[in-house]
Amino acid sequence: MERPQRFSLKNLFILISFALIFFSCRKDEVVSPLGRIRLAIPEKILSLDPAQADDYYSATETSKTYEGLLRYDYVARPYRLVPAIAEKMPEVSADGKTIRIQLKSKIYFQDDPCFKKTGENSEGKGRTVTSADFIYSILRIADPKKNSPLWRSLDGKIAGLNDWRMLALSFGKADYSKSIEGLRAVDALTLEIRLTEPNRPFLNLLALPVTYVVPKEADDYYGQRIQKNPVGTGPYRLNREASDLNSLLIWEANPGYRIEQVPVTESGFAANQHAPLIPRIEVRVVKDESERWRMFMSSELDLIDLPKGEAKEVLTSGKDLLPTYQRKGYRLYKTPSFALAYQAFNFLNPVLGKSKGVRQALSLTVQPESLIDLLYYGFASPASVPIPPGLFTFAKPLNSPYRRFDLARARALIRDAGYLEGEGFPALDYLDYGSASSSGVSPLADFLKKSLQAINVNLVVRSAEWETYLKLIRSHGAAIWSGVWRAEYPDPEAFFQAFYSRNISSGANESAFKNAEYDALYEKLMKEPGGPALEPIYRKLTEILIEECPWIWEIHPMHFTLVQPWVRNFVPHEFDGSSIRFWKVEPR
Repeated sequence: MERPQRFSLKNLFILISFALIFFSCRKDEVVSPLGRIRLAIPEKILSLDPAQADDYYSATETSKTYEGLLRYDYVARPYRLVPAIAEKMPEVSADGKTIRIQLKSKIYFQDDPCFKKTGENSEGKGRTVTSADFIYSILRIADPKKNSPLWRSLDGKIAGLNDWRMLALSFGKADYSKSIEGLRAVDALTLEIRLTEPNRPFLNLLALPVTYVVPKEADDYYGQRIQKNPVGTGPYRLNREASDLNSLLIWEANPGYRIEQVPVTESGFAANQHAPLIPRIEVRVVKDESERWRMFMSSELDLIDLPKGEAKEVLTSGKDLLPTYQRKGYRLYKTPSFALAYQAFNFLNPVLGKSKGVRQALSLTVQPESLIDLLYYGFASPASVPIPPGLFTFAKPLNSPYRRFDLARARALIRDAGYLEGEGFPALDYLDYGSASSSGVSPLADFLKKSLQAINVNLVVRSAEWETYLKLIRSHGAAIWSGVWRAEYPDPEAFFQAFYSRNISSGANESAFKNAEYDALYEKLMKEPGGPALEPIYRKLTEILIEECPWIWEIHPMHFTLVQPWVRNFVPHEFDGSSIRFWKVEPR
């Protein structure tokens, strides 16, 4: 059957018309970049293989070209799951252990050389997606040779999958042809997943890179090179010749993408349009924040997270856009982030791991209000619990007594730990990441170093680039480090998983925190179907974390996003990097 093509002569005429408009403008006019959207990110992309998309930037870019069975609605808040490749929402059995998913028909992998066959399909046309492809894609996450950090999300959840992985470890090779109790292709378009036990958040995994569908042909053809040669079903495909994961990604509209109606989110925006609306996306790696700001102000970028250092120049005291910028047509979007900025303690460190009094003392030296004023310019709220307020709020407020500034108590706790006035306390290795200041360390590291000196604790700061930094924290390679934990999906469990001991080996439990009571409660949480029974579990888990203090919870950041006037139909979205398919660039 001939595949549907998304670009017609009519589309071509529109693009040519836009080009004529663009080149007919005066040189001094600020005009929109018709036919493309230009973005900048601060870090290089480590991989475009869903099995390795464990950092925020890689996961975001991967989702432009790969898809799962589900995704999150573009407009609905609170966020809710909706079908992507699935025809409808999954059917879940009464016992919560069996999930049946019907796939859409005529979903195609993007055209790619990996599909070429001698005397057949010589053009490399992408084939249709089947339920067997999803089974293969889940197995590759479990394959020890893939060494996927996302295995933690599936570990122990699907019946027979851990046994399959153990056999692969034993024989040194995974057998993808071996049937598994928990994964069954009922037919070409029906997938059945059998869980080991009820797992309330599991459906969220069907919208994440851990279950994105990858064709076996791409694995066979590219091998390790699949990290730079993605073959998905999504709205965009990578222009490989023009792209470099270290500096620039060029995404082009996938001509074989299915017909998908664009939701209208603003008045005057034409209805009955199909995604993707933007034929080209340019994503540049620009590490320097001031350079990203310069590019936005000179119309070289179409959207930017407002740099904190520019806030006083751009915003009123009420955090609204100054009239000067409003008159230029810029739009400001203020949205809560489902994230937590923190300092992590390494429980393998002989001092930090053994003494919760020391951890509590260090937490008491960090003044959250000063941190927000100094480094975040008011773009944040103090974090007294790990769960962001936009995600969940306790009916009865719960606050950590160790997330306030109290040097007297901090000194007392250090003294009780056997270090009189801090004497004899060993220097702590601090892993720094960020832009260096004149002192040679980032402003955050400098702030923390000075804060801890108040109780005679010395930080020895060392810096690392993004890739090295991630490897070090996942291998518990420092005594203390800073980080931002972003929820993978809109559920408090996405934060509590960071302290589950079974996640130590994958690196998700960075601190190597172990607590038997916490683990038992976490496992109970995963089985709980929902409703009022969740809050008591959330509370007890949080109380354990408050007392044990594995992290210094600093702040919950806010997103302040500035958008150029020619970008239409934009809605901030925390969980879907492909939501850009609904944006549109229009002439001014």
